[in-house]
Amino acid sequence: ERIEAFAVDGQGSLYLTGLRLWRDHKYFLILKYNPQGVLMWEYSDQEQDCVASAIAVSAAGDSWVGGSCIGAYASRARLLKMSSNGRRLWEKTYDGAGRHYVTGLQVDFSRNASMAIQVAPDNAYRNGFLTKTVVYDEFGHQVAEY
Repeated sequence: ERIEAFAVDGQGSLYLTGLRLWRDHKYFLILKYNPQGVLMWEYSDQEQDCVASAIAVSAAGDSWVGGSCIGAYASRARLLKMSSNGRRLWEKTYDGAGRHYVTGLQVDFSRNASMAIQVAPDNAYRNGFLTKTVVYDEFGHQVAEY
C-alpha cells in the first residue's frame, strides 16, 4: 500500500487514501481511523490500475476520493463518495481525449465536490497540458466544467 493524500473530519478522524497493489494491479484504497488511532473501516475497490490521489471530507464524515485510472493509451479520472461508515454512495468517471490526472479535490458548503484534473492531450509534447475543474453535486450529478 502507498498513501497519497489525507484529510481530517470535524470529529478528528483521519482519512487516508492512495493505492493497494494486488497481483500486479493498483486499486483505490481508503482508510478511516478514529481520533484514538483505531481503524474504523477500509475500502478497496475492484477497478484495476487506479490510484487515488486526493481526498476531502465533510464535518459529518462523508468523504470524496479522486484519482486516475491508467490505461495503455488513455486515462480517466474517477471520483467516489463514501459515507461516514465506509459505504460507497456513488462513483463517477470523467473521460475524454488524452490522459487525465486528478491533482486536487475540494468540497464546498453546499457539498459540491470540485475535482481539479490535469489533462495531457494526445499531442501533449507540442501543445502542453490543460487544467480542468469538474464539479459534481452531493448526489453525483456533474453540474459544471471549467
